[in-house]
Amino acid sequence: MLLEEFDKRLNELKFSRYSVKVLLFNNYENVFEIKKIFSKHNYQLIELTNFQKNENSWFGVSSLLEIIQNLQKNSIVFGVSEIIRFYSDEEFLIFFRFLFEMEDSSKNIFIPLFGLESRFNQVFYNNFHR
Repeated sequence: MLLEEFDKRLNELKFSRYSVKVLLFNNYENVFEIKKIFSKHNYQLIELTNFQKNENSWFGVSSLLEIIQNLQKNSIVFGVSEIIRFYSDEEFLIFFRFLFEMEDSSKNIFIPLFGLESRFNQVFYNNFHR
């Protein structure tokens, strides 16, 4: 889907039982446009680097899930793909299983993933049964 079309549909998006949605991108080419679209629709732009205690700190599966789960309003979270690309396949699978089981119909949380579509499909999506 083109970004322009996504921009039009974002306002029409209904809240669902499961609040987390993943956006798959091949590269970082459109990051500025993505941020602009979500800002326009009053989404909170979250940068994971703001949650680091220091530049050498790392986000394990549980700490990353906790950050996402504690978001209180419509948000888009940047930086997730830079963290999870280094997770083992088991951690990757656990992360997404818990992520997609989060229930909260009062908000939408988008997580853009850059360059991880193949791994997402192989490790998680092809093994996810809901």
